[in-house]
Amino acid sequence: MTQDTLDTKGTEQSPAIHDLFSRPVRPIRNWSEWLERWQAAVTFEEMRGLLHGGFDVSLQEYQYGEKEYSHVDRLAFYCTIADGWSGSLDMRRDGDFRLTYRLYDSEREIFRDVNPSEVRETLANKAVDMLCSRFFKPLVAEEVEAWTLDKRWKYGIFSQAKALDSIMGFFRIDPGPVDAVTIKNVGRRTARSNTERIIQAFLAELARRLWRFKDVDVSHFAEPERAEKVAENAKRQAQIEKVKLWMIEVLAYINRLEDLNGWLLVISKPQLAKLKEIALRSSLSEYGHPVTKSRMVANLDEACYAGSAAAWFLKRQELVSREHSRLEKIQALERERQQADRRMKELTRSKA
Repeated sequence: MTQDTLDTKGTEQSPAIHDLFSRPVRPIRNWSEWLERWQAAVTFEEMRGLLHGGFDVSLQEYQYGEKEYSHVDRLAFYCTIADGWSGSLDMRRDGDFRLTYRLYDSEREIFRDVNPSEVRETLANKAVDMLCSRFFKPLVAEEVEAWTLDKRWKYGIFSQAKALDSIMGFFRIDPGPVDAVTIKNVGRRTARSNTERIIQAFLAELARRLWRFKDVDVSHFAEPERAEKVAENAKRQAQIEKVKLWMIEVLAYINRLEDLNGWLLVISKPQLAKLKEIALRSSLSEYGHPVTKSRMVANLDEACYAGSAAAWFLKRQELVSREHSRLEKIQALERERQQADRRMKELTRSKA
């Protein structure tokens, strides 16, 4: 054996062990552990990875005494992280611009300097992307059968008061100036990005289901269970009415009040008052209207003239309600006349 052969053999290496065989590899046990890992995470990449897989984690307890979570808890968490995704100002804090990080841009293959607010905004965008793909979109998916969607809405939204509260809190009303009310986290009023389109489709579907919502039928329940169901219906309707008032603001903001045209005859007095409030936020400008000084509108007619969709909706609702009532009275009188004619014929036949 030559020295060369010995040198070669001496440098021979054993087969490399695959890295995935060299350590335990397991999924995160449940949402409780996921939250622990989230609290312990300190890097952008860790947090982004956790957000990406959060909807695939079990919500059940893993060991005795461990807290068990619901899908509403996960929804509320993602809404909290995604809050402010559409506005960089919402992610800023004093002093952010005095601190920078080097973040690698893999598409451009360069490092770029970012401040903490930009990192927060990126994570918020990741959270809203996950909300869109795993929560909002499955509730409006056209390829899903209607009964499956109904089940998702019934058990995922309407049976959970906290779910509606989380949605209202995420898409909350931001008063701002009197004539500049906005809705947080919707994005642009006219959807342009895929995220904005999914969000507005979800909100439109939520509105449709709110006005279609029906109480539990209590007729087949016996006392005292019937009284309990009646009380539950009243409590649920009070919450639904609250959500409807918020939804009117949302629909007005995204220019979709016409989605309520099918419910003109069931719009409640509080809902009409909300629509009037929105309409009277309109203004007349000295540059675009025949007024000597810019001012708020004085009445609904001026609001219509200023182009308020809420004002025109109220006019339409008033007309439809009036004509519906008039035609109902005519129909009732016609039925009474027909009944009188039948009775007269029956009397005539009986005397003959």
